[in-house]
Amino acid sequence: MKRHLRKIALALGSFVTLVLATAVIMASMYEDEISRYAVTELEGKLISDMQIGDINLSLLAHFPKASLQCRNVLIMDTFDPSDTLLYAKKLSLKFSIFDFLDGSYVVDEVNIEGANVRLLRAETGEVNYIFWNDSQSESPDSMTFKFELEKVHLANSKFCWHDARSQVDLDFVINQATLSGVIEGEKTSVVASLDLNDALVKVNDIAWVNHSAIEGDLELAIESGTETYIVRKSDLEIAGMELHANGRFQSTDDVVFCVLDANAKGLDIAKARAILPTEVTNFLEGYLIKGKADVVFAMKGAAGGGQQPEVDLSATIHGASLQQIATDVALTDIYAETSYHYSDSDELTIHKCEAKLEGNEVRANGAIAHLGSPWMNLHLEGDLDLNDVKQFAGLTDLSTLEGESKFSLNYKGALRNWEFNADDLQRAESSGQVSFENCELQLEGSEHVFEELTGTMMLNNGDATIQSLTGICGESDFRFQGVFKDLLAWGLTDQMLHIEAGFFSENLNLTEWLSDSDGIQTTNEAAYHLAFPESIAFDLQIKIDQLQFRKFDAKSVKGIAQFKDGQLHLDPVTFETAEGSFNGNLVAKARPNGFLITSKAWLDHMNVNSLFKEFENFGQDFIQDKHIKGRCSAQATFSAMLSPSLEVDPKSIVSVIDLKIENGELIELQSMNSICNYLRTNKVVAPLVDIDALQERLQHIAFNTLENQIDIRNERIHFPNMEIHSSAMDITTSGTHFFDNQIDYSLGFYLRDLLIQKNESSFGEVEDDGLGNRFFLSMTGTVDKPEFGYDRLAHKEQRKQDREEEKKEFMQLLKDEFGLFRKRDDQESGDKPLSSPNGTPETTIQVTLPDDGTAKPKDEMGIKKLFGKKGNEKEGTVPPPADDDDF
Repeated sequence: MKRHLRKIALALGSFVTLVLATAVIMASMYEDEISRYAVTELEGKLISDMQIGDINLSLLAHFPKASLQCRNVLIMDTFDPSDTLLYAKKLSLKFSIFDFLDGSYVVDEVNIEGANVRLLRAETGEVNYIFWNDSQSESPDSMTFKFELEKVHLANSKFCWHDARSQVDLDFVINQATLSGVIEGEKTSVVASLDLNDALVKVNDIAWVNHSAIEGDLELAIESGTETYIVRKSDLEIAGMELHANGRFQSTDDVVFCVLDANAKGLDIAKARAILPTEVTNFLEGYLIKGKADVVFAMKGAAGGGQQPEVDLSATIHGASLQQIATDVALTDIYAETSYHYSDSDELTIHKCEAKLEGNEVRANGAIAHLGSPWMNLHLEGDLDLNDVKQFAGLTDLSTLEGESKFSLNYKGALRNWEFNADDLQRAESSGQVSFENCELQLEGSEHVFEELTGTMMLNNGDATIQSLTGICGESDFRFQGVFKDLLAWGLTDQMLHIEAGFFSENLNLTEWLSDSDGIQTTNEAAYHLAFPESIAFDLQIKIDQLQFRKFDAKSVKGIAQFKDGQLHLDPVTFETAEGSFNGNLVAKARPNGFLITSKAWLDHMNVNSLFKEFENFGQDFIQDKHIKGRCSAQATFSAMLSPSLEVDPKSIVSVIDLKIENGELIELQSMNSICNYLRTNKVVAPLVDIDALQERLQHIAFNTLENQIDIRNERIHFPNMEIHSSAMDITTSGTHFFDNQIDYSLGFYLRDLLIQKNESSFGEVEDDGLGNRFFLSMTGTVDKPEFGYDRLAHKEQRKQDREEEKKEFMQLLKDEFGLFRKRDDQESGDKPLSSPNGTPETTIQVTLPDDGTAKPKDEMGIKKLFGKKGNEKEGTVPPPADDDDF
């Protein structure tokens, strides 16, 4: 047996050796001849130029077929200027090995490797690939070498078709492809087996297959006369998804007419998204989608020449999810019945959609047209956790959003480029209801947290009617009720929000709201920030039971607050504070470096002690709340510049205050001690005054009424002369207090109030003339270091005023007692002059008073005799005020 096997093996070996030897000999003998025949035939058939690097005849490479292997083959196209139509690293022309017997070679198969095929059609309709001329007369050599192709193999090649007229582009990277068919005149039947690594199909620059792998079998019928391509059967896998299709494509000079029907079951949505046009799927940017879909696809119409075929697609989606990549929050259990139509425009219809956002149900239906820049008609409803909404929607402007919400919304309008536009939102039709309960909201970068937000909003064309919105922020509570106009546009764009509502609060702590931190700050060093919103205008009816800012405490605050174009108007505004009431208005106008504040106010019967406490002693320590009591009423105007941190610019303050204090008390004022200390050093007054007793009386001064007008401007407070009738003494005062605590006061005292005893002194008994002798001090320097001196100017002014008063009193006395000056007065008033009983005019006596007190009387028989001496300088009376030099 072994011997027989050895004989068989030896025979086969000998045969193979003989065949190989024969093949080598025949290849050597016929290579030049067959190569010449092939080149001659190709050159005769080709219209364009061709180059071949080298040609080798092989009887073994594709045995049992012989092959003519051409390397570095270049065929140029027919355009002018000419460019590459086909380049192949290796092109093998296969024919039967038995063709050597009769010397007639028929090429029935072609292998192409490493090729780059470039087919073009220009807008004029001219093509670059008409390079084969079948009508050319046959040469004698062509009788021995013919092309009757039955199969073409391509490997590791690139194929592109660019049709500028129909705007259809095909780009394929071919791993393996085999085309076989039968040609009967102008009709060709082709069966193709495809393995494409990378396929791109574009119509009008829209990528319907976007760089995806394609595998499978295809049966085509080609009618070259009418340039018609019929897809009889297509069983392909596109990006791993099975797709079954059939259709018809006919190319004309202007367009390609398309009819294509396809269907797929269990389609992977993620893979489908990868191959669909980005214009269709860009709204899913930043999201990961999973799930399956059953799809039916149909395309019909002309492509190119500015036309697009109609596309209809219906899909049933099940078991799908949509996950926000950045936060991992996802819509799950998505079930949807949808359809898509594309022609001149496109429209996605959601017949039914149900999903869960982290376990909470959401439902939707409606339609979205023009997916590249959509127009929507949608209905949404569901119950949601707001934190899930924030994470899923990527609301980065919100640091915190928590709570539960129920909603039912209808929206009909545009959403250009998938971005909300204020004009589109205003034109849109929107309606529905949103309610939320126990929500928490904090803006990014803000320390303030709004908690326990509960309310219901009714939406109507972008406006929201707030039936009730309540919440708290720190120690403050609030409640809104009214209309928020353009709420959707404001929330989604930079559009203005207009609020017409009522604002109510039981307790509003502005210290927290205006503070840069979340703590309660009441010190002078607290950092505050006030900024007017650029995108909000409001008209609010305000009612606040209690309002606090630092130590200021107001109750029963009522008024109207209006804000627009950077101006805040509170007019009118009333409240109760310091046991009294406030009534007035306030205007704040935004400026580049802060706010201009103007106000007109009426204060009624306020407790001065409480007022000083609440306003933190008005930023000074000269008179503090512990030093003063009483009831204050005032009418004031005020204007000043305020910085965003609520600091007042002292240079800008202008104010006029008509002030009245009743039942007042001044307690332990340091300035009174300073006056007493000065009087101790005064060599004229000190001997006459019990300084210790005076100082004790000045520790607590009570007065009935103080009235004056205070003028504040140019960093100084000025008050004109006023008289204070107090329990300690009567004082006249006027002066100026500067913001840097420089002072310039004039103080006037009655000497009778400074004496050791009420009506006695070391000079004897005091006789009060009703006016008393005055003593004037100037108080200058600073609050901490006052400087005193005799105020000569005030003394002279007072003496002049006293003489005028005495003159008026004396003239009135003469008139009342003796009828003097009546004739002149009557004439001036238009009455007839008085007559004596015998009809003669009554004698008129005129008395002229001296301008000063130095004139001597004429004698003792006149006026002086009638009234006696006044101002008798007997011993025991107080001497007149000393001359200026005595001080």
